[in-house]
Amino acid sequence: MRRLLTRLSTMLLCLGMVAPAAAQAPQYPSRPIRIIVTFSPGGTADALARIVAREMAGSLSQGVVVENRSGASGLIGTEYMAKAAADGYTLGVNSVSQIALPFAARAIGYDPRSLRPVTLIATVPGLLSAHPNLPARTLQDVITMARQAPGTLAYGNPGSLSAAALAMEMMKLQTGSAIATVSYRGGGPALVDLVSGAVQLGVSGPAAHLPFIRSGELRAIATTGATRSSAVPEVPTFAESGLPGFDLSDWYGPVVPSGTPDAIISILHSHVARALSKPEVRTALYTLGAEPSGMSPEAFAAFVAQETDKIGTLVTHLNIRLD
Repeated sequence: MRRLLTRLSTMLLCLGMVAPAAAQAPQYPSRPIRIIVTFSPGGTADALARIVAREMAGSLSQGVVVENRSGASGLIGTEYMAKAAADGYTLGVNSVSQIALPFAARAIGYDPRSLRPVTLIATVPGLLSAHPNLPARTLQDVITMARQAPGTLAYGNPGSLSAAALAMEMMKLQTGSAIATVSYRGGGPALVDLVSGAVQLGVSGPAAHLPFIRSGELRAIATTGATRSSAVPEVPTFAESGLPGFDLSDWYGPVVPSGTPDAIISILHSHVARALSKPEVRTALYTLGAEPSGMSPEAFAAFVAQETDKIGTLVTHLNIRLD
């Protein structure tokens, strides 16, 4: 009996020691969170990340800082994020460009399959626009002109792994259109030459082209998503314009390093989804030409897998290679 009482006393003493320690354990998050954006400041990815970061900071009562780490078509920032501690304090913004990287780069310092999805923030369909001197008013007009006079039309390519360039290359493959590619370092220079008429065609998120469309300096032709863009609902999709099933939009969503606990991913998802449910946030995203989402981590994982198959096949077929 004395031995039993001794053992019980020891167990109670241990429980008394464990309970306060558990109560004192830091709750997540207990310090600021970083969101790594692999593009330069000012673009759509950066803008979306900052909108969501601001809302998350409020609901989490912690700082959420956006950090731009651009370069090497997104490889630098993606590798940095993938190698970060799997503790929920470093997130990366995944996109079409990041999905395309492993198929185009000679070598990458991370396993893309190890990145764990959190949620999809939004999709951003591309808007194909033409300089008004070009008589084409529909996608079929563009295709016909490209077939009748091969090489006389050119489009501004903002980056070989961008959703804009990949959408144009997919369209060219499907239609046999001979449209020349003029490469630029980013969407800004490509847009400048499109408005000036140095190139006849260009694709970008709707927000970049809309001011010039309204002023008559550009003409909207078609959008690249599966459904019409809420930013330009009057503009038909590529699918509606004679390319059934065409769907190649850009998209953005946070991912975390492999090993991040499920509980932390669930917390992050809930706060991003909460932000995306706010009317003022959704309005801000619509202004950027983005379609808000907030899907579950499981649904986002399935979405990324599907996109990886589609984009990987396209990049491999086009034989795109990064130096």
